[in-house]
Amino acid sequence: MKIGILTYHRTTNFGAILQTYALQRYLQLVGHEAEVIDYSSETLKKRYTKDHLYKYLNPRELRRLILYNSCYRDNMENFNEFLNKYVRLSNRDYTSKDIKEAESNYDLFIVGSDQIWNEKISGKDLTFFLDFVNDDGKKAAYAASFGIDRVTVEFSEWCKSFLVKFPNVSVREKSGVKVYQAITGKTCKFVMDPSFLISQQNWISLADHDVVGRRKIKGKYVLIYCMRESKNLFDFARAVAEQINGEVVYINDRLLKKKGVHNLFYVTPQEWLGLFANASYVITNSFHGVVFSIIMNKDFYVELLPFTTGVNRRMTDLLEIVGLEDRLLQDNNEQIIPIDYVCCNNRVKKQLEISLSYLGEITSS
Repeated sequence: MKIGILTYHRTTNFGAILQTYALQRYLQLVGHEAEVIDYSSETLKKRYTKDHLYKYLNPRELRRLILYNSCYRDNMENFNEFLNKYVRLSNRDYTSKDIKEAESNYDLFIVGSDQIWNEKISGKDLTFFLDFVNDDGKKAAYAASFGIDRVTVEFSEWCKSFLVKFPNVSVREKSGVKVYQAITGKTCKFVMDPSFLISQQNWISLADHDVVGRRKIKGKYVLIYCMRESKNLFDFARAVAEQINGEVVYINDRLLKKKGVHNLFYVTPQEWLGLFANASYVITNSFHGVVFSIIMNKDFYVELLPFTTGVNRRMTDLLEIVGLEDRLLQDNNEQIIPIDYVCCNNRVKKQLEISLSYLGEITSS
């Protein structure tokens, strides 16, 4: 079966690009001709275009830069190299003006994972609802995410007519099951993020383990990967590093260096994997930071973000599924508590069986 995958792949987000690789690679491994449709969304282009310094002439933006270190360096070249080397892309690129021409090229379209149905990220781009595909039987979603846990009337009216046309839908958050049901009145499957479709050994073999020496990391280290910097997160990371007699390594492309830690800029996806694989401990407030900590069987703690978003919900949903609700970073965390990965891995395996069964069903016709 020839399968076209539609997701967020032209990005400098590690989780987004690695889940893209994982779904396409898994479908290849089980015998399908799968490729990622090289669709270019104007909204996403703007979202992943790095900031220019002249933007910070605005006092409000300058305040955000100083308080939140909000300006990023451009790391797109490393991500494009990963795509070209490891991900099979369609032999042409598409825009909203000509995506209709892709319909005849595939037996099945799969949208997902990531927040493809989050209107704030996609800019209400209906391409991610497969509005260009006339044959509803060719539509499916794997581990799609709405990025919300409450449905507004406006949101429901925007996407309902497109969602109900999907004969097969799965989402990556339990809260997403409720959102889908509230909008359509139908049920859908809860499945694991595509990153879990690939074995730990596969990820380890893909990782760049030389990154430790090349980036001059000495001995044990606590790895920080975060969406938003916070004093509590860094203070805890430093405390853990002191306990293990190691250093704090911080993956980021922010403009300003963080003091007192080993800052790593322009990290490649392969290096990112290598840093997770070789870390002694991980501190994160990123969903995929949690995902790959679990895949690599690392001791980790998760900080919830200080505002109401679907980010927190998808992290807490995942922790509940794998039985690691106690990994939330609290004010009274004082010591390192190791994770029982025998129990955790068994839970992942059980949930993964449901995910693989779903993929088998939608690709068997």
